[in-house]
Amino acid sequence: MKVLNIISAILFLISSCCLLGIPFLNLDDEFPKIAYWLAGAFWGGLFSGLVIQIFLSVKCRKKTVLRKKDKIKSILGILFLSFLVTFIVIMIFFNKNEFLLPINLFTLATSAELYFVVKRTEHF
Repeated sequence: MKVLNIISAILFLISSCCLLGIPFLNLDDEFPKIAYWLAGAFWGGLFSGLVIQIFLSVKCRKKTVLRKKDKIKSILGILFLSFLVTFIVIMIFFNKNEFLLPINLFTLATSAELYFVVKRTEHF
C-alpha cells in the first residue's frame, strides 16, 4: 500500500506540473499538439491518482490510525489555505496575468494533493 501511495503522489505531481507548461503555449492560431499532451497528462495523472487514493481509503478504513504526522498535515493545511487566499487575490486583481495563475494553481493543487498523500501514510 505504501507503493501505491507513492505512485499516486507521483501521478499527482505529474498532473500539477502540467499546469506549469500553460504559459509557454502559443495559442494564437490553433492548439499545438503539446497542449493536447499536457491536457491528457493533467487529467490522466489527476484521475489515476484519485482512483488510487480512493482505493487506498477503502482498504485503510479498517486499519488503526497512527497519529504521528499531525504537524506535517497541519503545515500542509496552512499552506493550502494560504495558496487558496493567494489564488482568490490573483483571480480578483491579476486574472489576465498568464504566469501568476498557472503557478498559483500548481502550488494550490500540489499542496492539496500532498495533504491527502500524507494523510494516507498514517495508515501504514
